[in-house]
Amino acid sequence: MTYRIFREAGLVAHTAASKLLFTDRRLRKWLEMIAEEMWPAATKEGRQLLGFNIAHKSDNPVFEDLAKDPRRAEQYALAMTWFNTSPRLEPYHLVQAYAWQNHTTLVDVGGSDSSDQAEVIRQVEASLPSDVSHQVRSMEHDFFQEQPVAKADVYFLHWILHDWSDTYAVQILRALRQELLGSYNYGQAGVGKRMAFPKWAFLLHVKKFDTACRNARDFEAGYVQQAKRQMTPKSNHLDAPERRLTLMQGLLEETNDLEDILNQLMNVFPPAHEATGVALKLRREVLEKAPIHQEWNPDHLKAASYLQNTIRESLRLRPAIGSVVRAALQDTVLPVGGGQTGYGQDPIYVEKGNLVMFSFYAMQRRKDIFGDDAEVFRPERWETLQLPPWSFLPFRGGRRSCPGRQLALTEMAYATVQLVTRLRQLKTGTQSLNS
Repeated sequence: MTYRIFREAGLVAHTAASKLLFTDRRLRKWLEMIAEEMWPAATKEGRQLLGFNIAHKSDNPVFEDLAKDPRRAEQYALAMTWFNTSPRLEPYHLVQAYAWQNHTTLVDVGGSDSSDQAEVIRQVEASLPSDVSHQVRSMEHDFFQEQPVAKADVYFLHWILHDWSDTYAVQILRALRQELLGSYNYGQAGVGKRMAFPKWAFLLHVKKFDTACRNARDFEAGYVQQAKRQMTPKSNHLDAPERRLTLMQGLLEETNDLEDILNQLMNVFPPAHEATGVALKLRREVLEKAPIHQEWNPDHLKAASYLQNTIRESLRLRPAIGSVVRAALQDTVLPVGGGQTGYGQDPIYVEKGNLVMFSFYAMQRRKDIFGDDAEVFRPERWETLQLPPWSFLPFRGGRRSCPGRQLALTEMAYATVQLVTRLRQLKTGTQSLNS
């Protein structure tokens, strides 16, 4: 009688709805799953574990538990089959609602209604129309592992993330970008080795390095092409007020040379990404003294003097680029660096082909510049510190200074503010600070 499933006319009688429950096994399994699996789980809440784990007293992933019980596995499979018969879930909604003309590769990161993935693949391939079968490729894949298809235009997760707790959902998403980040990191490591052994770089040539570089460049090229399609001719803005452009838009207005644009972007984002990751090691004093604004913009970040001093101190002790190597293109004499004692204040001869290494790590810990406590993390030193030229170079200097400097500094400052203002508890080493 509830929800008009039955009717009461002196006696309890069937309706069309209750008849459907009796005749449609898939619908019946759907209701059984709601009552036995989903409702108990829906009343529990957890971040590391799903409500399912808490309700059923299990540490295993949902589908691993279901696979161990044939009755529950069949119940779930039939329930999902019935659920997906709803017209509201038909794929044509997605086909009609999204602009697919700009994309060529889609990866459907999907689950299945069976633990036999090979059988699912066979069924999918058998159901494909002959005129499109050559455009579709199926493969077995664990979506917690690195995504094997790189450089796809779209990764489509349909009814996936809601089945997992926040912890596991993050792992699924990270697996999609793992291939790209792996390419960046491997490429940067390869460049570093070639800088350290320039004359022997040919011995370090491996296919994986070439692939990593190609993946990184292809990823950025896709965004360049997308930005290019969205750009309007520069002549349309001659009389318009000054516009704020992204770096990519500015490059596109200056040149159409894709290689030049990619070279410029690669010179900014990987170093900025690396510097941001290294410098976010802050002490308790930062968490106590960083000012708080309702909305932070670059001006607020620059005006937060203690925050900026903390970032400088982090970069001083842990520079993102520890050293730089230069090769002499001709015989030359450097004005300082020679001599028998001290820091080398006498000229020094450098023969053509010799390498000269600058250690920022050592230079930025010099006690004659930064004080006797140069090895200690103390942001307050920057309130009175008077630096001689070329003694603090976290982003190098002169014509070859890092073009990603401002991007990295802004990201570090903003990320620190978000950590300080949003987290209830922050820990640094063995210390903790509660809000």
